[in-house]
Amino acid sequence: MSDDERYREILSVTERLQKNIDTPSFWVVTNPTEHSTHDDIVFQSDTRSLILQVGGGLRNRDIFGIYKKKTVADSKGKHLLAMKRGCPVGQVYDSNKKRCIKKKR
Repeated sequence: MSDDERYREILSVTERLQKNIDTPSFWVVTNPTEHSTHDDIVFQSDTRSLILQVGGGLRNRDIFGIYKKKTVADSKGKHLLAMKRGCPVGQVYDSNKKRCIKKKR
């Protein structure tokens, strides 16, 4: 990624944050790869840390969503992993067991 591309990515992520988040700390959910775990794609951040992530190569298009509440981010992350792993509707992917399991209610 060139310096200009990195700068544009930082600007686009910063604009996204300003529109959606009014808290100093938030939860980020990124799009999973075939080897991602829940901890890989759901993490707590703040504006400065996220900009450093973008400077390190994270792109706006890699970010599925930014959320105020951990519970919402966890739910989205579990759903994305289940979809990526081909789990049937109503099941989630358990990264520890490396298989689809029924959702706990």
